[in-house]
Amino acid sequence: MYQTDKPSEAGSKLIEAERESRQDQPEVYGEGTDFKITLRIPRIIFKSFTTDPHASWLQQISLATKKREFFLIEDWSVLIDAKNYPDLSGTIVIPNKTQGKRFAFDGASIPVPWLVSLLTIGVLRPLGMLLVASIIHDYAFRYGYLMRSKATEAAVPIPVRRDEADSLFRDIISTVNGNRLVGFVAWYAVRLGYWFWVPFNGESGKKPVGVLASFIVFLLAAAAFAVLVGFDAALVLFLSAYCFVYFLTLKTNGDMNIVWFYLAEAAVLLASSALLFVLLPKSRLFILWPDYF
Repeated sequence: MYQTDKPSEAGSKLIEAERESRQDQPEVYGEGTDFKITLRIPRIIFKSFTTDPHASWLQQISLATKKREFFLIEDWSVLIDAKNYPDLSGTIVIPNKTQGKRFAFDGASIPVPWLVSLLTIGVLRPLGMLLVASIIHDYAFRYGYLMRSKATEAAVPIPVRRDEADSLFRDIISTVNGNRLVGFVAWYAVRLGYWFWVPFNGESGKKPVGVLASFIVFLLAAAAFAVLVGFDAALVLFLSAYCFVYFLTLKTNGDMNIVWFYLAEAAVLLASSALLFVLLPKSRLFILWPDYF
């Protein structure tokens, strides 16, 4: 089993066809509070993976679950006008090659992406809303700087601290997609990564002490709630809330009609109510306050 940085024959043909077409991608413009961004959707291609025909079934499954990586076909430019990033205001250039090596990225670098995506109903996943911002974020993390040019000047490396890169990641997601909630959740996740030894090739800047403290408080509150109502009842409540929100997103996105939505929500409500009716009397909550049950 092996992998290669070189595009496959089919991938090379796709690159050539893309360049020959000369069809510019439409510009995307976003504007938030003291933050403006203009960009074109980047042209990317998969990093090729090839499986040895004699590889075992375990090796083949392992490669199939490996996170996919991508290359930029050409240099990618993003125009930023932001008061919070005076040194970065201008044209940010992400070169497809740095120090003679092609820049490979995997989208949002999420640990155990299938599990995180499942738990967050697809909000946090390597691709999707986070992809565009993650290219800039990954480059800053790998090299500790971003290439910036102004007017007719050539691009020069501008050092970027970790906290700046994380904030820029949040602002790009919030502005390009118009979704501040996803931007905040993504920012919270990458700031939390500081305490889990996610490497950064540069200065760290401000330590996210508040993020760590709030995360610990959340874990303690969740554990206390689980002990109080019982772990099995807490699991039922979590799964019920998860299914309710998931079906609601399907309906909102037009992927589930109104009849199936109400049937699904009613089934979740009935099933969770029946399980809680059996489980809650056995919990500490019932022992402490029996008159309420």
